[in-house]
Amino acid sequence: MLAPLSSMRFLLCSVFALSIAACAPSTTFNRGIDISFHPSGKADAQQRLVSSAVELKTENETTLVKDTGAVYLGELEVIGEKAGGMYMGKAGASTLSGRISLEAANRGATHFHLASSRVEHGIETHTSPGGNSTSAPTSKTHARYVLFRLEPVAWEKLPNAYRPTAVVASSPGSAPNAAPATAERSL
Repeated sequence: MLAPLSSMRFLLCSVFALSIAACAPSTTFNRGIDISFHPSGKADAQQRLVSSAVELKTENETTLVKDTGAVYLGELEVIGEKAGGMYMGKAGASTLSGRISLEAANRGATHFHLASSRVEHGIETHTSPGGNSTSAPTSKTHARYVLFRLEPVAWEKLPNAYRPTAVVASSPGSAPNAAPATAERSL
C-alpha cells in the first residue's frame, strides 16, 4: 500500500514540475535579468500604444521627444547577472536594448533612454566536496532607463527615425490602432 502512494506522489510532483517549466519563459534574455518598474504618477493605467518602444540614444534625441510633448512615465531599473553578448549587438529581443524596448511598451511607453549604467566585477570561488576550489570572474550590470509616452497625434511631428509603430488591435485588452502605422524606424 505504501509503494503505490509514493509512486503517486512522485508522479504528481513530476507533472507539477513539468507544468511549471512549460509555462516559464524559455528565451535567453529572460534568464539572469531582474527588471523593476518605478512609475511616476502619470503612469497609472496607461494603455499600450506600441509593440516596442523607440530607444533614444542621446540627450538631444530625448529633448526632441520631450519638446514634442512626451510625458515622463517612470523608470526601469535593470540588474543583469551577465554581460557581453546579451547586451551587445543590433536591436532585437535577444539584446538588453530589445528587452527594454518590449518592457517599456508593456508599461505604455513609446520611447526610452538609458540614463545610467555600471558594471560590477568580482571573483566567485567554489569549493568542491573534495576540497578543490576554483575561481571564476563574475559581472553584474546595473542600468536605469527613463520611459516616456508620446500620444499618437504628436508622432507626425517627429522625424521618421523616432516615430513608433502603432499596435494593431487584434484581441480584447490590446490597444486600439490609434494612429496609422508609420514607416519602420531605422536606428
